[in-house]
Amino acid sequence: MPQPATTAVQDAPAPIARHRRGTAVQPRGRARITEIIEATTELFLEHGESAITIRNVANKLGLSPGNVTYYFKSGEDLFRSMFDHVNNQYLNKSASIIDREDLTADERFIMWVEWLIDTARSSDAQRFHYQLWSLSLAHDYVQEKRDTFYRDYWRLARDVIKQVNPRASRNAVADLASELCVTVEGLFVMFGNKREGVRPAMLRNFPHRMLSSIKAS
Repeated sequence: MPQPATTAVQDAPAPIARHRRGTAVQPRGRARITEIIEATTELFLEHGESAITIRNVANKLGLSPGNVTYYFKSGEDLFRSMFDHVNNQYLNKSASIIDREDLTADERFIMWVEWLIDTARSSDAQRFHYQLWSLSLAHDYVQEKRDTFYRDYWRLARDVIKQVNPRASRNAVADLASELCVTVEGLFVMFGNKREGVRPAMLRNFPHRMLSSIKAS
C-alpha cells in the first residue's frame, strides 16, 4: 500500500511530480519539491481535497505563495503530484524488499507481506486509502491512479509469488496474488474499525500461511 511520507530527504532523486520544468535539477530544488508534496499530503490527510491550495501549502511551510508557485503552477498540480509521489514511494519500497539479493525468495516474500501489514496499521495510510476510494468515485484522475495502483500492486504480488514457486501454474499464481491483495486490503478496513480488531496470531501467521499455500500450488 502506499504510505504517505513525512520527511523530505535532501539528496533524494527528483520525485515524480508535476512541478515546473527545471526546478528539480539541483538537490536543493528536489528537496523543496518533496517538502511541498509532503505538506500537501498532510493537508489532504487532515482536511481533504479542498484544503489543497497554493496558499494553504505555503502557510503550512511558512513560505510565501510565490515560493510554492515557483515549483507548482496550481493546486491541481499539487493534488496530482501528491498521488504520483505516494504511489512512487510504495513501488520503491516494495522494490527495495523484493530485489534484495541477500535474502531468499521465501524471506523476501515474508518481509514484503509483513511490510504490507504494517502499512495497513498506519492511521495515515488508512486515511489516505479511505480518501482514495471515496474520491475515485467522482474524480477521473483519482480513478485512473487507483486503477493503475491496484494493477501494479497485483503484478508485484504475482511476481513475488513466482519467485517463491516458479513451477506454479499461471492460474494458481493469479489466484494467490488476488488472495494476497484482497486480504491485505481488507486489513485497512479492519484496522480502521476500532471496535473490532484483528487477532495478533492471525497477523503473525498470515505471511507463513500464504507462503505454504504458494509452495503447495
